[in-house]
Amino acid sequence: MQRFVPEIAQGDKRVLVIAGKPVPFSLARIRRQRVRQLAAGGKGVAQKLSARDFEIASALGRCSRRAGCCCGAGRDRDYLTEIN
Repeated sequence: MQRFVPEIAQGDKRVLVIAGKPVPFSLARIRRQRVRQLAAGGKGVAQKLSARDFEIASALGRCSRRAGCCCGAGRDRDYLTEIN
């Protein structure tokens, strides 16, 4: 559970890290009619990583590479919200 922030209308991002390196584009999930889940009608938009996205993904890349895995990260505004 997390606090609602109105800026979420601009979407949250899914950032991927493969073989320790950030994928240069993220998937932004944009709300449509109060729904942001893609399967329920939200809109997916590819967006180039921002400098902050790249900074976070690079740090995750170092950790995931040591662990021998790939990961995905959820980003909302300037925050890392989840790691998968």
